[in-house]
Amino acid sequence: MISAVTLVMGLIVYLFFNQATYLSLFFLSIMDLPKIKLDNSVFNELVNSFLADFLWSVAFTFAIQGLLELKGRNIFYLGLTSLLGVAVELLQLLNYINGVFDYYDIVVYVAGSIFSIMIIIMGRKKHEN
Repeated sequence: MISAVTLVMGLIVYLFFNQATYLSLFFLSIMDLPKIKLDNSVFNELVNSFLADFLWSVAFTFAIQGLLELKGRNIFYLGLTSLLGVAVELLQLLNYINGVFDYYDIVVYVAGSIFSIMIIIMGRKKHEN
């Protein structure tokens, strides 16, 4: 459930805040979408550049946890989310896939994974008590 909600939230960010992505360009080709611009330029930059990546990382981490029903080794397996984010950025750096390499994206992917793992661990501890 968390995966679906965070994916939809990331989609909203792409469609209404950052309209320079392939996904938003596709939707703009079939419908007119308003672009939302936030007043605070720093906050606007954070939302445009990093929020969707963070939400993707959270969604992917929870999806892995839900699909594999990981019990004890969740940190190792869920760390794969971070590795996938790093791999995507490296492929962009090497021009194997389109996109712009950004060290901050790697930090955001890792932060999203760590955030998700903390939520999962706290949830398990709560259910154990």
